[in-house]
This record gives sequence, structure tokens and C-alpha cells, in this order.
Amino acid sequence: MSHWFGKVFLVVFLTALEKSESVADDNVDGLQSIEGSAGWDLTECEQLQDRLETLELAVRSIVSAMASQKNEIFAPITAILEQNAALRVILSSPPVFQGVPENSTIHPDFSYNTTTNTKSETDQAEKLIAVNQLKGAVKCSLAQLLDIKVSEKEPNPSGNINASLNRNKSIEIEWTPLSPECIAYNSGVWIRVFESETPSSGETYLSIPRKCLAEKYNSTFSFAIHSPTKSDDPSNKKSDCHFELTNVLIECRSYKIELIPNYESLKGRSLTTEIVTPSTNGNSIDMKSLLRVATSSSSLTLDWKDNSGCAPQLTSFYLKTIPDGVVNATDETHGSLKIPRTCLDQKRDEKNLFSLTLSADHACPVKWTSLDACRKYAFEMKSEYSKTWSSAPHLWETFTFQQGSSPRDSIYGFSNCPNSGTFYCARPDYDYYQRSYGRYYQSSCQDINEICNGKKDCDSGLDEKNCDKNCITGFKCGRQCISKEKVCDGSYDCVDGSDEHYDCEYAKSCSELINTSGIFSSSTIHSDNVFKNAVQKTIVAISAQSNQIIWLSFSKFNTKENHLVKVYDGPYSTSPLLLSKSGSTKPSSVRSSSNNLYVEFPSYYDKSYGVSVSYTSMENMEKPFVPGCGGYVYGDGSVSSPNYLSNNNNDLDECFWFVEARQSDGVIFVKRNIPQTGGCYISTLRSTLHLSEFPIMTVYDGWNSSGQVLYDELDSPKAAQAKSVVYSVSQKMMIRFTRPKVSCSSMNWSVTTIPKISTTTNLVGMIGTIKSPNYPAAYPNSSDFRWKIVTEPGTSIRLLFALFETQEKFDYIFVFDGPTINSPLLLEKSGLSSTPFAVNSSSNEMLIRFTSDENITLPGFLALYSTVQIL
Repeated sequence: MSHWFGKVFLVVFLTALEKSESVADDNVDGLQSIEGSAGWDLTECEQLQDRLETLELAVRSIVSAMASQKNEIFAPITAILEQNAALRVILSSPPVFQGVPENSTIHPDFSYNTTTNTKSETDQAEKLIAVNQLKGAVKCSLAQLLDIKVSEKEPNPSGNINASLNRNKSIEIEWTPLSPECIAYNSGVWIRVFESETPSSGETYLSIPRKCLAEKYNSTFSFAIHSPTKSDDPSNKKSDCHFELTNVLIECRSYKIELIPNYESLKGRSLTTEIVTPSTNGNSIDMKSLLRVATSSSSLTLDWKDNSGCAPQLTSFYLKTIPDGVVNATDETHGSLKIPRTCLDQKRDEKNLFSLTLSADHACPVKWTSLDACRKYAFEMKSEYSKTWSSAPHLWETFTFQQGSSPRDSIYGFSNCPNSGTFYCARPDYDYYQRSYGRYYQSSCQDINEICNGKKDCDSGLDEKNCDKNCITGFKCGRQCISKEKVCDGSYDCVDGSDEHYDCEYAKSCSELINTSGIFSSSTIHSDNVFKNAVQKTIVAISAQSNQIIWLSFSKFNTKENHLVKVYDGPYSTSPLLLSKSGSTKPSSVRSSSNNLYVEFPSYYDKSYGVSVSYTSMENMEKPFVPGCGGYVYGDGSVSSPNYLSNNNNDLDECFWFVEARQSDGVIFVKRNIPQTGGCYISTLRSTLHLSEFPIMTVYDGWNSSGQVLYDELDSPKAAQAKSVVYSVSQKMMIRFTRPKVSCSSMNWSVTTIPKISTTTNLVGMIGTIKSPNYPAAYPNSSDFRWKIVTEPGTSIRLLFALFETQEKFDYIFVFDGPTINSPLLLEKSGLSSTPFAVNSSSNEMLIRFTSDENITLPGFLALYSTVQIL
């Protein structure tokens, strides 16, 4: 045994010790002389000195530990140690354990099979086990300090440590030793936790015995250090393996955790990690703190406020780009990016405001790829404050913008000539006149048959360029032919301008609409340098609240046959297609099934073409949508009862129309258009069948069935009594039709907006006169007039009509028993009526409303009001 130590370990000890002492005795001059030699500098020398000092400290600890053993089996080793002068100095000094301060809480523990009772009779094998145990401990401790391999099976001489925080701010620590072979010699670990900015020398160690290390997978051990608890609390019964921090961890502070493996009281290499204590404020990014998201196809800008309270500890920012709502994006170009804090911009006086800008030519060292234009993306964002704590991810959806542009050099072509079948053939003198006054001469417009006729008709030769009758491999535009490379290159090469067409990528123009309702249309800026048949593709992404659906209606629709208007039921161009149409026939209303619509349509420079679209969002009624069964009308239009629906739509028993006035203070009236034959409202047909067989119409004020009922056909079952016009109270109206059970043509109602409610006239006094506007001349069309009468308290109002003549079923007088239009209705009347007749209120307030449609007008009415004393 002594022979083994003398030739192996002792040689290493003495050699290392002598070298370390010789280096330790060198002064600064010696270091400078080493620095001056080839290949050495002061930094390398200092590193070498630090390494040798560590080695010396390890040797001293090992020697002290071995010399402290009083068992006779160690007597030969002690004798060898005493023969060396340098080792005698170590033996005469107090024991030192791997540089641990004398006031440290680390205490050597040699109870792990390291002593043998000399007075008892023991087997020689037990003595050898104790010696081998010490050999292994020395070997594993020294191997870490010298960066040597314990065995050929273990390529990495260092271990690993990870730490995480629980909600109660207890620290969960996982430790993986350097080699599975060293686990057998491990008797625990020393651990200490201290603030990163605070020197570690004043921190004490906690000794965690081996029995308190829970072995997990892959030779990994774990244990916990808890927050301090009150010692006088009787409920705090601590087990032998309950360890507590000295102080409570402070929010948003950075802490270092140092772990030192214990090999029979021989110190291994220390391992460190760092944690940041989370703030109780939680996430750093949320809907409120995200100040701005600006995206285009070539750049991304994020501005946010870090509400965690730990902004100074933020180390990096994670950004994951998810195209078209694909949750598990595998595309590396749009994957997750770890952006260091150095890439984040901050103002000096704003510690928690951050800004990030990424572009194709960004300076930040991350791989950023430009986004696709006119596409919806989701950005998953989170902040990282340490390896152990990151904010919860936040998802933000946005739409990438790209503004379409016109091709350049477009001074020739059909756009500059007033007659079809001609093209502009520029001449030098006309060009000058064009630039000076922006005008063109009729004489410069030539017949299109002169293009490629073999004769140069234009001074510029434009008409004879790119002529190829066959055009097998190129792009044919009229009588001309150009190479395919010139198509969509941003410059007109064809006289008719068709080479820069609708599907050119640069011509896209897109936007995102997030308002609850709105209007958008084909809109381009006219320029004399652009062909009249030039067109760009406009894309609109509409987003409503998550629990709503979107209605879409067209007030103008006129496109060229090959230019389709497409509506997708969702936020992406890959969503299900709801509408694909071109031409001049206006399509029916379109309804989404969710809170998103993606609309693609052409925008023309020729104002005779284009579309105009209105949209609105509302609560999801959770009913299936059948085209033609209900819809949305904005301003003016029409609504219709459904035709007979097949049995395939058994789950659909009613259709709803939502009508909205063009102005916020306007009102709506819907007017019946009675068909000549076959209509569902022909009295002879309705008299032979039960009323429930026909579509029953109910009109509500507002967009909810709980609103005021303006008209209910069940109250007017006979066609002769049915209303022909219904006026709204507010700017919205909902019309409900039940499903017809007989086959007959649908009933149409025209929708008209009265631009503005006429001012309400306030009448105060005991007696007065009310008459229709212009009386006794005809009253105006499309009007809504109101009078409010207020008399003294304790009286009621008597309204006496002296003359009454309006258009029957179209122009109505309403009298309300109160000051508002929602008060109880006393009178609803139209046509020619015998007079006089009176209406009495129950209080001292009354409202009179007079409405007229857009057709025939008559003298109207004349009425007198007076007070009646309430008994």
C-alpha cells in the first residue's frame, strides 16, 4: 500500500508542490521577465500562477487530510510525508480544507468508511477497502482540479449544475457529477447562494450530505434549498434533509449558486450557475404593455414596456414568427430568434421601455428573413431574464403591408387617347407640349392597326418595336411580342401596357381593418403617365373581436372578366373561399364564420371600373348561413324574403337582414315592392292557405330581437292591411323572415336612408298648432319631422286633427304618449281620414313624428293641441 502511494500519488504531490512553491516565490520582476520571453504575456503568466496556487491548495488539503488519519494503516504514508521538508511545513500548520475559510460552516466528515478501529480485530480486506475508498476520493478530487480524465469512458472532466425557482422561491438544484465512477466516493456537496454583485467571500456554505441527494436519471442528483421560515412556528418541523437559505431572495435580484462536490472532505471543482428571482408582476409582455407593432414585407418594429419590474436583469428577447397561423412553424427562416439585449434600443431615462427593429440590412447579429407582403403573421414574444426564468409567451397577430406602385416610363399607350382603338404616338414637339402643359393633341393618336404594319408611323418608332407574329417563346401583347423577362419588371414595354398586369407582385396594395365597421373601395391616384387599363391588386384583411362575425356587402361592382373579386372565410389567402366573382352583376352579401375575412379585388385607374364594399361586425348568432337568406345592407339597397328552401336546410327556419343608415344620425325606411304575379303576398293566394305557410316578416329597431318591434306581419294577416313602408327609430334595423313552406317568388323591399333626421321642434304652452311642412302645399319627400309638446305639470294634452291626407301605407303620422320615440304609441295613421278626430295623452308630454317616402306627396295634416286638467 505504501509502495503504491510512494510511486503514484506521492510523486505527483511532491512534484506539484515543489513547482508551485518555486512559482509562488517569484516576484513581479520574474513575471515581467517571463512576459518578455517569446510566446508569453502577463495574462498567461497570471493564469498559470492561479492554476498552480489552486494545485498547491489541493495538495495541502490532501496532505492534511491524510496526515489527520490516526489509524495504523496510514502510518507508512505519514512517515513518507514527514520525510519531505515542504510537507513538514504543511503538517505543522492547522488543517486547511481546500481553501475553505476557518470560520466556514463546512466541517470535514470522515465517517464514510475512512477509519478503522485499531483496537478491534478487523479483516485485512476491510483495511484495503478503506484505503481504496481514500484513493478514489483523492483521484476524483484531483482529477477535476487538474482537468484530467478519470477514465477513458469519461471525456468531460467537469460536471454540470442547473437551478430553478419554485413559486415559493425555493431553489431546486440538479447536479450531474463529472463521472459515474466518482459517485461511489461522493459524500455530499457544499452549496452557497449569494447575490451576483456581492463578493462571495462572506457567504457561508451549507453541507448537504449524500443521503439528502435524490438520484434521478443519467446519474443526476437533485435537492432543494428553501426560503427561511420562522423558527418559533411549531408547524415548521424540519427533517434532516431540510435546508434553508440564510436570507429571503429579493425580487428581480440576480443570484449565483455555487456547488462544490465533497469527496471524503476533499473538495472537487466548484460549479456555478445564475438565477434571477421572478417578480410577482408576472409577464413582461401583455396586450397593455405592447405599445406598437409595425410590419412590412422588409421590416419589423416592436415597442413594448417591460412591466415585470426586472427590466435591468433582461438578458435576451425571443421572437418566433408564425406565418398564416401555422402553430408549429418548422420553416427555419421564420423560426424562433434569440435576440441579445444589445440589439434592443432604450432611452436613458426610460429603464423599462424597449424597442426592437429588424430589417433585411439590420445590424443585429441574428438571421432575419424578409416577410411576405400582404400576409398575416403571428409573433410569439417573450423576455428572458436568466436561464431559469423567462416571461410567459405572448402572441400578437399582424398584417404585413406593401403599397402598390405604378410602372415607370409610362408616357405612351392607350391611356393618352380619348377614343378606343387608338394609341398615343408621341412626337418631339408634342412631348414638349405635354411636359409643359400636360395636354395631348388628337393628331398624335394613331389607329391600333398601324402597330407592326411594317411602316414607321411614329417618329419614335414605337409602333414597330417588338413585332413578332408567331411569338412562340415570348409574351404576346396585341400585335407585339416581348421576352418573358420583361413582364412585371416595372417598365411598360407593350403599347397596350398589358406586360405590367394585375398579378405583378409589385402592384399589390394591402391594409388591415380592425374597426367594427367601415367602407373600402377601389381607389387609385390618376396620372396621365399611367394607362387607363392599368390595375393593381388590393388586399384587405378584416379583423373583428374574437366572438363576432363579419358581414360584407357590395354597393358598386364592375370588374373586367379576368379580374376576380375573392373573399376568403378567414384571415389568410389559404382560408376557405366564400366568393370568387367578376363582371358587373353585384353579388349577394357575404358572411364570415369567424372574426376574420380576407378580401382581394382589383383597383383601376379607369373610374368606370371598381368595387365599393361595406362591412360590419356583430355578435355571432351561431346559425348557419345560406347565400341569399339574409344579409347586410349599408345605406341603400334591397332585402328579400327567402324562396322555398329545400329539405337539405332543415336546420334553417329563419333569415335575418341587417340594415344600417349611411349616416350615424340618419334613419331607414324599407318599402315593399309588390310583384305583378306569383308573389307570396298576393291576397288571393294567401287567402287560400294558412298564414304560416308564407314567410312572415318582423321588423325590429336595432340589431337585436329584444329591440322595439316596428312591424309584425302576424298583426296584419291580410294583404290589404299589410304595411308597405316601415321606418326605423335609430340608424339600424333588423328584418326577420320565416322560412316559406310554399313555392312562390320572394318579396322584395327597397332600402333607403333618410340623410338626416329633421330637427325636433319643441312646443311649450297651453295651446298651439302643428302642421306638416309646407302646409297647405305638398310636404317634402324622404323626410322625418318631429314635434315635442310640453305643458304645465298636472295637465294632459289633447291633439285635435282638423285635416289629415297623406299617401296611404307610405307616409305616416305617429303620436307617442311621452317625450321620446320609445314612449307608448297612441296613434299610427296614413291615408285620407275623416276629420276632426282627437288623441289624448296621459301626461303633460307628447311626441309627434311625421315620415314620408320618396314618391307622391300630399297636403299632409293640420292639428291643434290644448291642455286638459287632470282630475
